[in-house]
Amino acid sequence: MAAVKGNTRGFIWNFCFGLFFGCCITYLTVKFSRLNEFRSSSHMQKFDSDSNNGAGEALRQPDGHVIVDDTNRVLESELKHFQDSHHHNFVGQDALAQVLYDKVRVLCWIMTGPQNINTKAVHIFATWGKRCNKVIFISSEPSDKVPIVKVATKEGRDFLWQKTRGAFQHIYDNFLDDYDWFLKADDDTFVIVENLRYFLSSYTPDTSIYFGHKFKRYVKQGYMSGGGGYVTSRTGVKNLVEIAFKDPSKCWGMDKKGGAEDVEIGKCFENSGVVAGDSRDSLERNRFHPFQPEAHLDPKGLPDAFWYWDYIYYPRNEGFEGCCSDYSITFHYIPPAALYNLEYLVYHLRPFGVGTYPCPADVPKEILQEARSRQQSQEQPHDDQENKQVEQGKEQLSQEKQREEAQEKQESQPKQEKEANVDNERTDLEKAKETEQKPVEIEKEIVDVLKNETKKSEIEDKKDSVR
Repeated sequence: MAAVKGNTRGFIWNFCFGLFFGCCITYLTVKFSRLNEFRSSSHMQKFDSDSNNGAGEALRQPDGHVIVDDTNRVLESELKHFQDSHHHNFVGQDALAQVLYDKVRVLCWIMTGPQNINTKAVHIFATWGKRCNKVIFISSEPSDKVPIVKVATKEGRDFLWQKTRGAFQHIYDNFLDDYDWFLKADDDTFVIVENLRYFLSSYTPDTSIYFGHKFKRYVKQGYMSGGGGYVTSRTGVKNLVEIAFKDPSKCWGMDKKGGAEDVEIGKCFENSGVVAGDSRDSLERNRFHPFQPEAHLDPKGLPDAFWYWDYIYYPRNEGFEGCCSDYSITFHYIPPAALYNLEYLVYHLRPFGVGTYPCPADVPKEILQEARSRQQSQEQPHDDQENKQVEQGKEQLSQEKQREEAQEKQESQPKQEKEANVDNERTDLEKAKETEQKPVEIEKEIVDVLKNETKKSEIEDKKDSVR
């Protein structure tokens, strides 16, 4: 009987083990078959195609990067063309952005390497990098093309952690008090820096916090996608260096290599009390994006079997309506040619008659007041110039009128002189006639007087004869 029980127990154990092993094999088979189906699907072909600029292979892993080749390379001659291109300048419309530029000081540090300076870094420096309060590039070798901070390490994926830690140490030693926030991005990331400042304006750099596109694996509070970019407060950097970097149990040292740099720095942040914040907008749409815009906007852009869905911290919310905030900050896997496409679409393209957007309700009042003051100061010289032009126009009209009057006067002067001569001639004739008439009248008067005197003498003679 005991032998039967023992055999039964052994059979049950073997059955359970076999069932478990079979389930694991089935799961792995389905997993890899779906992954292979995805890789051969139209979605993967879309990202592998030339039109997607080498991003396909990078999308297959959480920490991939765009490969630059002849299909997406931008030449130095084209770079100069873009640098010299026209930029729209609308008086007063950038007043808020100008205020936030002064109020929310952002240092941007970009992870790069010697092999990417001419193919990627120079294009970041020519586009969105110039809108940071300061921009530096982290590399193992110096360069005269972009501002480099050299970190003494080798190049390659296994040494990204050392470059990340070295970058934060350099920022702490040299720039901590000069800036409020510190943005990390890759050399294939596109950043709308104005939207970053607007988002950060609701927070104080004295808070120990950092923001990005949050993933849920490996770190209890979550960690931020490295390629999608993450921004750390001044106090967050301070706590990271003074607490985590000084304790090997809290954070890897510079002697460590391998691993995923965004995961490891996420552990260091958590162990030093730096909170992994929520950067979504009021409609729960993401501001930081680990992929290209089309991958997020297309509801079928990322298939269900994709690794991304196992990593995201917040509920799935993709597609045209739900994926992306109107004030999105970053997009990843952007090759050089696409950098300039986004530069044009964000900063140059203007729909005629559509350009006045309502100011978000959560902009601090003091920011709005200062922006209005700056806008008025910008518009005042414009108004003064218009008034000056109006006065100049009036003066010009007055001068033209005076010239016309003078010309008319000159034209009328000969006629007036002729009329005056005629009048003079008439006067002379009249005077002559008057002169001729005066002696005749005098003679008549003398004759009349003589006649009267003759009559008087005749009468007196008659009187005397009668006597």
